[in-house]
Amino acid sequence: MENLDKLNELYEEKHLSELEKVIGYTFNNKNLLVIAMLHSSFKGRIPEVDIDNERFEFLGDSVLNFIIVKYLFSKYKEEDEGFLSKKKNKFISKDFLNSLGRLIKMETFVIVASDNILGNKGVIEDAMEALFAAVFLDGGISKAKKVILTLFNIFSEEIDEELDVFNAKQILQEFFLKEYGTLPKYNTIQEPNGESFRAQIIYNKKNIAEGFGHNKKDAEKEAAYFLCRKFGLM
Repeated sequence: MENLDKLNELYEEKHLSELEKVIGYTFNNKNLLVIAMLHSSFKGRIPEVDIDNERFEFLGDSVLNFIIVKYLFSKYKEEDEGFLSKKKNKFISKDFLNSLGRLIKMETFVIVASDNILGNKGVIEDAMEALFAAVFLDGGISKAKKVILTLFNIFSEEIDEELDVFNAKQILQEFFLKEYGTLPKYNTIQEPNGESFRAQIIYNKKNIAEGFGHNKKDAEKEAAYFLCRKFGLM
């Protein structure tokens, strides 16, 4: 079992009060935040700490899913299941969580055995999920909702536009050139409602993926993303 004094020390050593400022939430039980930052590589590194954040990660995944699904269900009252699923998959994706973690400098807060591990996307993604679990355990679902939606509203556009976390078109282009010796072909048209676009990716005269967006770029980007996921590229 973890030593509470040592957890307090780790809280100070990693300047976790700064992370509290970033997410806009101050923990009543600081130890929950420390545990959320404990990567499995650090477990047993010192005798006083024999715990990691994997259980928190497990819980945080469900907390995130619940909050995002409820948020999308309430926000997009006229949209169907397919639309909602696409939106949900974006916000719970490994790439999105990793990029969100990088933006809030999670690599400076997570506790690992070696800094070399920080290059692994999974470390940051798992820490984000564990963080959401810690907030939920400390303050309940309303506080977790506030933290998650605030972070997502602040950074989601920055992730899409600046980090281009879903740069699937480039990934797909490289894959097609390597595997098929050609570039993916997009057939993009405006929907009858005039408010959105539909992009289809055509290969061997077949529609193998499609996406939707408010403009051609977003529609093609989404189609490429879903095909990348289908091929296991993302």
